[in-house]
Amino acid sequence: MEAYANEIRMTNLGSDVVINLSKDAIEQRKRKFLGMYIYFNAMKVVWKEGLRPFIGLDGTFLKGQCKGQLLVAMA
Repeated sequence: MEAYANEIRMTNLGSDVVINLSKDAIEQRKRKFLGMYIYFNAMKVVWKEGLRPFIGLDGTFLKGQCKGQLLVAMA
């Protein structure tokens, strides 16, 4: 698995590869595979190109000791 992950990292620059192993097994000097995450750089590029500008607005009324309104804007 590590050889495959290293090959992806070398041939697909910018790609993310994470191998999850059991912590309990590592403490016992064993290796137990739990999962593998691969995110190719080409997928990152295409996803970022497809994004549209977004402005989110939200608000709420505050009750209790601090009364008023809380407004949030995010971009």
